[in-house]
Formats: sequence, C-alpha cells, structure tokens
Amino acid sequence: MRVFSLGSLDTWNQIACGQLMEFATPSIGYRKVEFDLMAEERVTVYAVSGDDTWLIGCGDGEITCKFATDRTVGVVVMCADPEQPPDVFMRTFIEAPVVPQSLDPSFTSIEPRPSGPSAEFQQMMHLMRLNSDYREQQLREELERMRAEQGQVIEPPVTAPEAAPAGDEGGAA
Repeated sequence: MRVFSLGSLDTWNQIACGQLMEFATPSIGYRKVEFDLMAEERVTVYAVSGDDTWLIGCGDGEITCKFATDRTVGVVVMCADPEQPPDVFMRTFIEAPVVPQSLDPSFTSIEPRPSGPSAEFQQMMHLMRLNSDYREQQLREELERMRAEQGQVIEPPVTAPEAAPAGDEGGAA
C-alpha cells in the first residue's frame, strides 16, 4: 500500500510537461531548492542552467527533489509521450527562509571542556571509596567479634612478625 502525505492541497499547483520553472539565485549567491512532484505516469526532472543540464529525479507518484546551487537554474519536467502528457502537480518550498552566513566578527567562543569527570567529581568518588572501605572494615571487625563470642574463632591471616625494638632483647627486669 502506498501512502501519499500531501499536506494542504492549496500548496500544490498543476504544471505542464516541458514548462520551465526558474529558481533565481538570491543576493547571497547560494540557494537550496526543494520541491515535491506528483505525477500519474513516469516523468524525468532536469535542472538547467545555460548549457548545463542535470538529471535530478525520475519516477511516478510522489517525487521529492532537493539540491543546492550557486547559480540561477530552471527546472523542467519531461514526460515519455508528449502527445498524451500526464497530469503533474508541483509543491515548492520557496517561502523557506535562507539565512546568509554572517561576516560580522564574533565576540563569543565555545569553551573547550575536558573529557571525563571533573576534579570535584573525582574527589567525591575518592571519598565515597574511602567511606566504603571504612564500612567494610567495620563490618569485618564486627563479624569477627560475633564469631569469637560464639566460639568460632577464626585465625587471622598470617603476617610477618614485627621486629622487636632495639635495646629490648628479652632481658628480665
């Protein structure tokens, strides 16, 4: 099933095959041309400027053509059989505003942002890790105390003995 989304019918105008529609270049010297065609038979669409010709679309049914140019162009729709031309309707988007590039100096700039978390966020993450380690240490100590109370003495991991302070060689007092 083909769906045709036409919008307002007032924006569509019937054109004849072979009729040249001119799209003038505005004062900025550049323009985007955009239009929709609705044809009951296969048509081909050309853009013409002086001796140059470009094929910009072909088909039947609804056709959308978009292009950009820096010169005045004419658009012409051609049909296969000029003896029995098909009905062709066109909707243009000429009313769309063209905003020229400003040549005025800009007094603003985009501030570059460093990638990754900020220094404040990194500091907060570090403090959260310290708090988490502290809570886990307290939990371990509480579990060891509870197990010791119940008689389930668990040996702490073996560590190297600490060196005796100098001058204390185990002599009796």
